[in-house]
Amino acid sequence: MVKRVLTVFSVFILLLSFTFIGETTAIFNDEDTTTPNETETAELNVVIDNKADINFSIDNMIPGDFRTQTITVANTGSVPFIFDGYFSRDDTTDSTVLWDGSNGLFATIDGISVTNNGAPLSFSEQSSQISDITETTAIPFFELAPGDSVDLSITLALPTEADNTYQNQTESFTFTIYAEQLAGGER
Repeated sequence: MVKRVLTVFSVFILLLSFTFIGETTAIFNDEDTTTPNETETAELNVVIDNKADINFSIDNMIPGDFRTQTITVANTGSVPFIFDGYFSRDDTTDSTVLWDGSNGLFATIDGISVTNNGAPLSFSEQSSQISDITETTAIPFFELAPGDSVDLSITLALPTEADNTYQNQTESFTFTIYAEQLAGGER
């Protein structure tokens, strides 16, 4: 029985091989590749150009005193961004009335020498206590294109209404510019 199965199987293999004699099993194919593609992400970079020159420190400040500084904000990245600015205090000490008193330090911010690709931009003067211009309540400015810059005039003042409660106080704070890319889309 095994001999018979092997014989039938051998004949089947022999007949099957005869069916492919003279036939070709080649298949045409081809391919093409695009030129090399490269994807590069953008660089978002906001710089306060003159940060070493900014000094809001005032000794022996009295009601009515003020100091005006000009901050140059530049977009040195490769994409446009929108930006805002805010004050933050040194959290290692308790706040003083200079920070959160009703007649505490007051800031006025105005855009001067503002250009965006050579076109002037408008920015309305903003005034508020510095404790009201924080990271969550930052003053929004505008869009700044790559290579462009803006000068912001910031005046810090102690209101004339400050009374004896404001004597012998010290407050440490910084001013921060926060930039955010514009929404992405099809390019």
